Formats: sequence, C-alpha cells, structure tokens
Amino acid sequence: MSLKVSVIGVGCVGSVIVERLMKQRIDIKVIALGKRAEKLRSDSLIVNGVKYDVKVAEINDPKPDLLFVCVKNYDLDQALEDIENFIDSNTIILPLLNGITPTPTIKQRYPQNRVLYGFIQKIDAYRDGNEFKYNIAGDIHFGYSRNIEIDSALQAIRQMLLEAGFGVYIDKDMIRGIWKKWMLNTGANQVSALTEADYLQFARIPEIEKVLRLAMHELLILAGYEGVDVSTSDVQEIIQYLTTYKFPKKTSMLQDVLARRKTEVDFISGEIIKLSQKWNCPCPVNLTMYYLIKSKEAAYSMIRNYKEENIFNLSEFETISNIKGSVL
Repeated sequence: MSLKVSVIGVGCVGSVIVERLMKQRIDIKVIALGKRAEKLRSDSLIVNGVKYDVKVAEINDPKPDLLFVCVKNYDLDQALEDIENFIDSNTIILPLLNGITPTPTIKQRYPQNRVLYGFIQKIDAYRDGNEFKYNIAGDIHFGYSRNIEIDSALQAIRQMLLEAGFGVYIDKDMIRGIWKKWMLNTGANQVSALTEADYLQFARIPEIEKVLRLAMHELLILAGYEGVDVSTSDVQEIIQYLTTYKFPKKTSMLQDVLARRKTEVDFISGEIIKLSQKWNCPCPVNLTMYYLIKSKEAAYSMIRNYKEENIFNLSEFETISNIKGSVL
C-alpha cells in the first residue's frame, strides 16, 4: 500500500521526515502558506548539505492518506487552521509534538478524522543557518491509545517508516509512552535550557542528575493521580539514558534558548502546574523552572525589542553587561 503523505512543519523533525520519505520516492508534500510556501519554493529544503525540491501542497491536490504534524506546540492552533483545506475526513493525522495535549487538541478540531498518538525521540537533528543537519533519524512511536491488534493502516505506516530508516514502535499503551516522553522532557529539556548543558555534560555533573530526578519525580506523583502506568523504574531508565549518552547532543529547548526563540515550557512544566492545581499536589521544582525559563524568554525578547526599536546601541549594552564585578 503506497501512501500519499503530507507534512506541516519542516523544522528539525519535519525536515528529516520529508528528506527520508523523498529518498524512498514516497508521494510527499509540505503544507505551507504565505511566506513559508514562497521560501520553500524558492530556496528548497536543505538537509545534510543536499537540496531537496519539495512539493508544496495545493488546495486542489488529492488529499493525503497521512498527515504528519511537526510544528511546535505554540503553533499548533494555527497549523490546524492551515490544514483545513488540504485534508479530508479520510486523512489519518499523526502528531509528533512534545507533551500530552496535541492529540486531544487535534481530535477536538477534527473529530471526524483518525488522530493517532505519536512522538519521536533519539533524533539528533539541529538547524545550522538555512539547513538542517542530523546523524540519527530517531525512533517514531505511534498508534491509538491502546494497540492490542494492529490494523492495516498502522501496518502501512510502520512499513513506510521502517523502509525510510526510522526506528518504529507501535506501543501497546501509547498514553504511557507519551507520559514517559513528557517525563524525559520535564527533566532534560528544562534543565538544559537553564544550565545550557548538553547530554554529555548531564553525565559529568552530578548536581544535574539530582535536579533531573526531582523534576521527574513530581510528574511521577501526578501520573498516579491521573491513573497513568509509569513508575520509579521509568524514572531510573530515563536517568540512565540521559547520563550515559556519549555525544554532546543539545535538547530542542536548549537549541531554542541559544537561538533566542520561544520555548515549549508552557506545554511541559506549564501543564504540570495545571495538574498540580487540579490535584492540589505541589510541584515546587517544576514551578520554579517554569518561572525561570519564562523569565529567560522575556529577558532575551526584551533585548531583541530594544534592538528593533533602536532604544540604545546593543553593542554598548553588551559591553556594559559583560563588565566584571558588581554594583551594590
């Protein structure tokens, strides 16, 4: 069964999916509007130094069998509006976003479609100027909330992704899988955003392991209230993975912070805070990290606005801010 595929969001994840499926000669198109569409048509997509002339979807094109949603969480509402004229009720929607909210959000907007649960991990893609680079395509986990028997649609998607070189897993309990990925993001993404440590440094700084464990333990307690089957052994498994990584990989949130972009903290510790209020269960570690990351975002956003408004000479500001010592 040859699938017609579309992708919305060609960042680090979406670009690797497009590149891999194009190599397999899959009928794949990118849904993009306005300036994004113009840029793709004029500049193409560059992955690992190779230029790919991607097809930008047109409204009158045949509707896809499968749509990968690879945008950031804060862009999801806009993406769901953008895809409206490019899919029909037969299109299977597979989100590959962080957190636990994407699938319920998409189901609410498109109740007539089959909306799967999904996430990707172990991918090491990053943006380098106008291109994307990676060594490891990563593992894609997907399926319905429960997957005892695998239907023909899931089998076709799995086969396509396997042939494209991804690790592919249809978890029996995708809710558990989504929460485990959320737990990993709760520790790794947030700690890296605050410390600017990469995976290799996680293994070498014992204090980082302590914070990782504390942050994930708070989510573990909330999982118990929500009836999700994760345990302390899952926390230990994640710690083991993070502290034995052999390469200086940067988390997606650290990449965002270093590039002075908005992060997904609202969908990681922000959602933890909502659940902690729901169950009257304090989560002080995640609450603190949430406000620190939001403060960091606000600070570099403010500097960017100053520069755009020409309130002061940015080079002078940077010189002043780098002066050693303190003023009391």
